[in-house]
Amino acid sequence: MHTADFVERAFDVGGVSMKGVTVQLTGFVSYVGDGEFNLVRYQIACCAADAVAAQLRVEGDSVGLKRDTWVLVTGVHQPGTSNPAILNAAKVTVISAPQDPYE
Repeated sequence: MHTADFVERAFDVGGVSMKGVTVQLTGFVSYVGDGEFNLVRYQIACCAADAVAAQLRVEGDSVGLKRDTWVLVTGVHQPGTSNPAILNAAKVTVISAPQDPYE
């Protein structure tokens, strides 16, 4: 699933279409708080000038994560959250930046 798709579906009726569904999202860390971080991925339609950031909050293990670190997150949407959408992480894996960092 694309990060932007996750965020859009979270806005749709509180994310009921994702209830209990495990998803995997790839993005970079833009903020790290106590037990949470923001995951971001840019979506481009035409060129870098029209890039839009899809951002969500990940709750779970964020120990040792730093800004701009690329991660693969496996988890489940927290129902009723949409701004920001919240993903309850079951697993967070640090990865290398993808060859194409845009969706």
